[in-house]
Amino acid sequence: MTNPFKPPYSPTKKLIFFAVLLGITLIVYVILNEKIENGGLAEPVPDFVDISCSKLTELDESRIALTVPGAYAADATQESLNETASQLGYESIVLNEDGSVTYTITKDQHKEMLDNLRSGIIKTLNGMIGSADYKRITSIEPNDDLTYIKVTLNTKNIDYKNSMSMIQFKTYFLLYNAFNGTPDAKLSVDYFDKDGKLILTMGSDDLNTKPGSQ
Repeated sequence: MTNPFKPPYSPTKKLIFFAVLLGITLIVYVILNEKIENGGLAEPVPDFVDISCSKLTELDESRIALTVPGAYAADATQESLNETASQLGYESIVLNEDGSVTYTITKDQHKEMLDNLRSGIIKTLNGMIGSADYKRITSIEPNDDLTYIKVTLNTKNIDYKNSMSMIQFKTYFLLYNAFNGTPDAKLSVDYFDKDGKLILTMGSDDLNTKPGSQ
């Protein structure tokens, strides 16, 4: 079996991987949209996946141990993780008592994982451009570790629908940095109008902050 982070994905792994992503994104999107429509923006928005447990430890010159939140492992059991590790050539994948998952892999395997994860996320972001939900977005330009994203609009103003793209950006930012082992990373998104003027800057903490609070 091929690496689930590397195209072409096996049908089962592809379904599981993107079901987790889409599930997290759509649930948060629907709840926030309801808050906007009901005038409930004074309340905190729902929590995203907590990646504070993410950790990368260098074991030796060629191996690392990478711990990620259990939310990214769906309903995997230790038995299924053992099978996956064997199929992918990983040293081990361990389901921890707190629900997190620890991969013991080579540095090359980790780099391949990140490269293909980044590629998949960028493809998803590109699919947002000019889509039905984001008709005003003309470009999305993330940096390598998805800690900064430049968004360009074909208008001089930003509406709720376009500002809600931040939900997708934060979801993928958290996913990438969980597997990068960088839980303290921060996301910044700049929205520019069609003339290159900065309209709005949002940070990774903004969606969890009550408007007007500091």
